[in-house]
Amino acid sequence: MLVTWWSFFIYRSIEDRTLQQKTILKHELGDIFHRMIDDKTIPVVKGEIERDHRFEIVVNEPGDGSIYSEISGSSQALYLKVSDHIIEGIEEDQRRKKLMVFGESGLLAFAVLVSIIFLFKFIYLEKRSTKELEEFWGRISHEIRTPITGLRSFLESLRDGAISDEKLPGFIKLALKQIEKQEQLAENVLSGSSFKSNINLNLEEFDLNEFLRVYFNDHAFVMADGILKFDKMGTDVLFVSGDKYALKIIMDNIIDNAGKCVSEKLELSVKTLNVENRGVIIIKDNGPGFTSDCSEKIFSAYKYMKDELPKTPHGTGMGLYISRKLARQMYGDISASSDGEGRGAIFEIFLPLVK
Repeated sequence: MLVTWWSFFIYRSIEDRTLQQKTILKHELGDIFHRMIDDKTIPVVKGEIERDHRFEIVVNEPGDGSIYSEISGSSQALYLKVSDHIIEGIEEDQRRKKLMVFGESGLLAFAVLVSIIFLFKFIYLEKRSTKELEEFWGRISHEIRTPITGLRSFLESLRDGAISDEKLPGFIKLALKQIEKQEQLAENVLSGSSFKSNINLNLEEFDLNEFLRVYFNDHAFVMADGILKFDKMGTDVLFVSGDKYALKIIMDNIIDNAGKCVSEKLELSVKTLNVENRGVIIIKDNGPGFTSDCSEKIFSAYKYMKDELPKTPHGTGMGLYISRKLARQMYGDISASSDGEGRGAIFEIFLPLVK
């Protein structure tokens, strides 16, 4: 409606301007006509008037659309009229301005349409962000309550003497798993709370293969019910630059997601490579995998892809986002791929290689 009103207003203004110009010419023609008839100050000669070339005297009566007055009633009547090129100029200017109005109206309509689209998109994204944040905090609450419930039950059973000595190591193992989950959750929440700013890292040089050996020894209970294959691809030493604690968080997030996605026994294939002056950790699991269009989406903050992944793990939706952020702060990167649904996921962690 805004575009229509503006176009109509300008269109009418152009027509009024044209009419005004013709009216002025008509009045001036009348003034010259009276001076020719009454004052005899302007000679009545066929052709343009010397004092004002906008007007001319013709023999034949002008056609429709001309502005004229009859001078003589003799057999050869003379007529005073506005020159054709003046009328044509006014009408051409009117047509040009009307075309300009149509062009500007189209441009304005396009601008309004684009603005409306962006406005609706902004509103949609704002609503989606709000919804994702609400779901995020809901998942945080669930992730916090679940391990606490298990630990409470274990401690109450231990207090009441309901756990035999032979079963105690197994319950302790389960309790350690719950504590590990809580530690990982705390790391993700704390890192995510400052995701807009860089996290302080302590970059150092270390052997990547030795780091992984120590990592899996320290986290043996994570793979207690699974299968781990660690291949160093023919090299025993692979020095990289990075933060060991940040790399531990990255490994925890990837392996934790794999454990949640796999419905049966977790199988991990881990190997290290030297690729173009970068140390690479390749982690492949036996999970449900994902389609190629999810390779980047899974690294989005607060993203919980329950409608896009075959089996979405319970979690905060921040683990992989934080992992990529940490990898890039160490001047490395992290990528994800899959051979297709049901064929597992592959994560590649890149770190700068120390020469």
